Amino acid sequence: MPLTLLHSDVEWIKALGRHLHAFNCSAESLYLDSAAGREPRWISRYLDQGKPDSLVRYSRLLQIQRSRPTVIRPDVIPTPDGMLITELDAVPGGMGVIARSSELYNELGYKLVGDDVTLPRAFAEMVKAVSGDPSPRLAIVVSDESSAYRVEMAWLSERLADYGIEARTVAPEDLCFSDDGVAVKSPSGDFNVSVVYRFFELFDLPNIPNLEALMRLNARNRVVVVPPFRPVFEEKMWAALLGHPVLAAYWQSALGAEGCAFLRACFPPTWILDPEPVPPYATIPGLIIGGTAVNSWESLQDLARPSQQSQANPGVKGINHV
Repeated sequence: MPLTLLHSDVEWIKALGRHLHAFNCSAESLYLDSAAGREPRWISRYLDQGKPDSLVRYSRLLQIQRSRPTVIRPDVIPTPDGMLITELDAVPGGMGVIARSSELYNELGYKLVGDDVTLPRAFAEMVKAVSGDPSPRLAIVVSDESSAYRVEMAWLSERLADYGIEARTVAPEDLCFSDDGVAVKSPSGDFNVSVVYRFFELFDLPNIPNLEALMRLNARNRVVVVPPFRPVFEEKMWAALLGHPVLAAYWQSALGAEGCAFLRACFPPTWILDPEPVPPYATIPGLIIGGTAVNSWESLQDLARPSQQSQANPGVKGINHV
């Protein structure tokens, strides 16, 4: 059976897209300003931590800047106090399954949220928009690590033909490269590609053959790659940065009062688990355990005790630790 939603839930979902888009745009600006020294540099240092230097440099190229994920899936948990988002996924699985399930539920007579725009149609419009071509040729590249999703993405590729897009779902080794572009190897001849949909996480890059060729062609605008090779959009700590008191004025200015209030209500309190010791005169902002401000992550051990657990942050709907 499908999940039945209240009218208020539907309105929340409809508002979510524009707020998340604004959040991604504002987050990118904050990151770039931090890297340039116009905002506190600790922000970009946190976000770049653990990423290869070559990938960080590439993601900051002027040709790559302002390219953002075109499909965003928030992981949403309904609670008695409203909806909560645990993460934003820039490389979401399940699109084919959701699209096919929606078709079946529609055939059974259920009223669907957004039933005037199907997922294949929305995906097709996205591909046309990023390519600037009314008849783009698309390769959905699914890595071995993500191979469990290959069947549903192949199904989605077939459905895109209904919207004027030729598409193939392929493995990374099926791509071939020249100085001018990307093609898919085929017994019937090469299938030249104008858009590559990257269905693999950035941690999987070392396992992708000829990755440098794809990135070089992307930087030269010979092929569009979505989502872009930009780790800043795949970092989970943005919820913590949204709630950081030092950045409150930035978010208020970037998102507006309505957007700021909407998004802060969506994300549970979140903190970055930085192993560096906090000075004794400082506290971890907003983290209260047993009515006492916390200045050491060792205090989290107390949360395992039932008596402390009930007192930790009373009224808080959920906690993320990044």
